[in-house]
Amino acid sequence: MSNVEYNFTISPEIPDDRIDSFYEFIDKEVLRTFKNRFGNIVKTSENSKVSLAYSIVDEQGKSKLRVQLTGGKPLNVSITRLLETVTQDEIQTAKEDVVLAVSAFEEQVRKNSLFFAWREGDTVVPEKVKNKDRSSRFLLETQILLMILFTGIGWSCFTFWGYTLELLLCLFNLFLYTTLAK
Repeated sequence: MSNVEYNFTISPEIPDDRIDSFYEFIDKEVLRTFKNRFGNIVKTSENSKVSLAYSIVDEQGKSKLRVQLTGGKPLNVSITRLLETVTQDEIQTAKEDVVLAVSAFEEQVRKNSLFFAWREGDTVVPEKVKNKDRSSRFLLETQILLMILFTGIGWSCFTFWGYTLELLLCLFNLFLYTTLAK
């Protein structure tokens, strides 16, 4: 009963120019991350066709299943049973691992891609930039004016009341400056 093959295909939503990145993602982000579960990882490239093969290992490091991914669109998946003790649940888990890895890469491509849609003949209307609330803008624009104003008040008070009031006003100025800067 060993060497029984299970084949299926997946149609990933991946652009053709990202197929090589897909195999790199599977290799580095999935297989090499879980070294205790996957082994014998072999990536080959023939005639610009990439394939990736790996084994699913048991706790002792013995290969139970051999999984091979070939092609791009569609993605051909071949799972070969290497031990007779492999159950259908383990084969199903191997299938789910491939499907989850494909879904993870598709999600990564979606997050990192900019989509732009328009209808032919229509003008392109850019999105409006949201305005910042006026209170924070007001405080940031008047910060220099307030600093000059309080410094002037401080110097004028210094000439009339001496060092004591100057020290208090400088501390008050520092307090206002740090409060407005947040």
